[in-house]
Amino acid sequence: GTINGEYERYFTVDSSDISLPTPTRTGYNFSGWYTTSTFDEGTEISFIPAGSSEDVYVYAKWDIIIYNINYEFNGGTISESYATTYTIEDSITLPAPTKDGYDFIGWYENATIFAEILVGSTGDRQFTAAWAEQVYSITYNSNDGIMPESYVTNFSGEVEVILPTPTKDGYSFDGWYASETFESYQKVETIPVGFKQDLTLYAKWNPPIPWTVSSTGTYYFEQSDNTWISNNQGQRSTSATTTWTITLPESVNVSIPWSVSSESRYDKL
Repeated sequence: GTINGEYERYFTVDSSDISLPTPTRTGYNFSGWYTTSTFDEGTEISFIPAGSSEDVYVYAKWDIIIYNINYEFNGGTISESYATTYTIEDSITLPAPTKDGYDFIGWYENATIFAEILVGSTGDRQFTAAWAEQVYSITYNSNDGIMPESYVTNFSGEVEVILPTPTKDGYSFDGWYASETFESYQKVETIPVGFKQDLTLYAKWNPPIPWTVSSTGTYYFEQSDNTWISNNQGQRSTSATTTWTITLPESVNVSIPWSVSSESRYDKL
């Protein structure tokens, strides 16, 4: 401990009563002066009486101060025991609470974050748990598709996430899957509330299907000004089959316009 201010160091047999000073020590309360280092009962002394004629040795007795630790969990919980008091001689590791959907950052006190109380610390402590909402990422593998201008790439699990719909020329989109092999049970329609982990999604595309359209018949024709017209004058061609191969998506309505018109004795094909 330390003694502040002036105090008597010497006395004589003629000195008056000498009051002993009150020392201080960080983290401790002064509990009196004793004439024995073991602070035996009956050896406490608060002054040196007048008429004393021998040297006096006194020993300061100290009681360690117990400080309180107060926690504001801010919605979190702690499942294990934790320290609620400490002394200047203690090293305290602060507990780590949990909170669903959040990461624990640390304990704040006076805008400073703490994980422990170090030896030599003093005073009651008031800690508040600081939390950061957990954020999970979505990685999209569009398999050469084109994503829309905006779509969700991060989520918290607190709200449902609607997945985007990409496009790919000539293909129909068959959904997002959590596997590159597109097992049906791994198809992901939405990310539901409560799902809390990073996710990689793969776009599945239905390939284009070739369609064959054929027309078979016997034609009577002749060419006139680059137009093939039927010839009703008896000139006959051999039978012919005309075939078109059209690449279309999996499901589509097909309409092939055509017309027959009469012009004198000739029908245009």
